[in-house]
Amino acid sequence: MKNAPAVKLAELKKDFKEIISADDFYKRVNQIGINYKKNFRGIKELFINGNSALAGIEAGEKLFTDNYNIHPALLDASFQTALSLLLDDNADCAFIPVGIEKIYFSKKAAGKLWSLAEIKNPDDSKSKVIKANITIFSPEGELIASVINLQLRKVSREEFISAADEIKDWFYEIAWERQNLPEASDSFVTGASDIRKYADSKLSVANLKNDLTDYKNGIDELNKFCISFIVNSFVKAGFVFSKGRSYEINTLSQNLNIADKYSKLFLRLLKILEENGIIVIIGNKIEIIKDIESGSQDDRLKSLLKNNPDLESEITLVSACGPELNEVLSGKTDALELLFPNGDFSTATRLYQDSPGFAAMNESVKFSLKI
Repeated sequence: MKNAPAVKLAELKKDFKEIISADDFYKRVNQIGINYKKNFRGIKELFINGNSALAGIEAGEKLFTDNYNIHPALLDASFQTALSLLLDDNADCAFIPVGIEKIYFSKKAAGKLWSLAEIKNPDDSKSKVIKANITIFSPEGELIASVINLQLRKVSREEFISAADEIKDWFYEIAWERQNLPEASDSFVTGASDIRKYADSKLSVANLKNDLTDYKNGIDELNKFCISFIVNSFVKAGFVFSKGRSYEINTLSQNLNIADKYSKLFLRLLKILEENGIIVIIGNKIEIIKDIESGSQDDRLKSLLKNNPDLESEITLVSACGPELNEVLSGKTDALELLFPNGDFSTATRLYQDSPGFAAMNESVKFSLKI
């Protein structure tokens, strides 16, 4: 495609006898229900010859084209060149791009270009899909891109407008509503430091209310189980926790079949083992500094839950995820399916709503917003 001969624009224009102003084109398009905004009104010149159209296209002043092979707005304008050939016989219909078979890029587009569109199946009146080829080239005639089999689907004006109205309900926007400020009082604060002091004082009360001391002790015990699950995962994959042994991290990652997307998680797990005095990381190597055994955690977890019923959600999630850590790291098991089995959010919901730790945090946030 890079060796394609340059288009002789002046010679090409001679074949196009019908001239349509850009304003007339966009008025006709608007009549069928398509309202192009300013930056998408890229066609500045338009020429028609039978089943072919030639358009001069320019980017809007506020469009930055440097980061693209061709800016989406310019590419859309080139598609509009094909649309211009379908307006006369389809006054009550719109044509929507629904597919492209191939697109070839030869060079980067600047802010100005030309587009040549040719309808491939003009005589197929029964087809609801019109196919067109589009050639995009620079003002000097150098090939920029070729679009093969752009597919434009025919829809009635009513269908298009109805769909456009329906899409509006898919999006949300922020609407600010004016509210009267509460009367000033001794507890009314405005500065960030004042808000923090106020929230901290309320958080201390929330900590006592939610028995966070016992909760923290339970979490500390649960963290030990998490370390055991890391160890079990590595042992299951052939890793030996024997004091004095050393491994290269890259080799270890390969031997454990760590999926690329979990490489950072793998490094974090190694860091956790180091923080707990099991290994030491030296450059690209790790050394085992503590013998440790692996084994089932089921009975110990049941005992932890019995003694810490407030940790039910946390223990449930750890029990579901911990034994599958090896399968997750290798990419064989979807981690989200473990957290939300069959789309069930109930455990996660209980964690964020009812867990003593999150209850205290939620109260602190409530206090901060209230003031």
